[in-house]
Amino acid sequence: ILKEKNMITRKAILLKYTKNDLEDYRTDLDFGLVKAFLKSAAGGCFKDNEIVEFITNDIEGDVILREIDQVHYSFVYFTGQAHFIDRATWIPLKNDVPLRVSDLQRKNKKQWFFFDCSRVNSERIQSPEFSFERNSIHFPASNELAQQYWMQDLASLPNDVCITYYTAEMGKHAYVNEQGGYGTQIFFSTLSEMIKSKALVKIEELVTILNFKEVVNQKAVLFTNQKDIIIFRN
Repeated sequence: ILKEKNMITRKAILLKYTKNDLEDYRTDLDFGLVKAFLKSAAGGCFKDNEIVEFITNDIEGDVILREIDQVHYSFVYFTGQAHFIDRATWIPLKNDVPLRVSDLQRKNKKQWFFFDCSRVNSERIQSPEFSFERNSIHFPASNELAQQYWMQDLASLPNDVCITYYTAEMGKHAYVNEQGGYGTQIFFSTLSEMIKSKALVKIEELVTILNFKEVVNQKAVLFTNQKDIIIFRN
């Protein structure tokens, strides 16, 4: 049994910014997909008390940073409308005070940021039509061995490591449909397909495949200072 299991603390922080009931409904669907992944074997077998949710309209930046600072590893997911200023993405917070996403990166932490938002400062455009078989997105069930492997993978990483995943390229819009964000849906539907036939999937391999699907409405961007930071196991 892994000694590090009880030593490494972790938190998944789910953030959304919405302006109306429709956006709130769509971002709730995004949250549902992310939570299903996090609680699965592939996502690390997270427990409910390791996942927190915030509507960013209602909080200040210190709330998010406090959650990150309390743990060794944090997964930060954001969905909704963001600001794009000076070639950087900013999360709108309480009183529309923005927080630059790069300011979420903390020293001596293991972190994964996942942003499903546009990276352009022009008004949102009409999304092209697309659909996913949402009911077919399944992940292997949580189990003790899977959690041990996940913790072992995490423990092997340096203490100061960060991955940033954007569902859209710089200067591009992130699309949505009635089921939520395109970037969130294609990431997890592609992972769900791959994990059915492979015991181990690395995030770089996953992003390469999802970016070269026959019909891809937007391309994702992956930044990391550690090649094998994220490994998905079934």
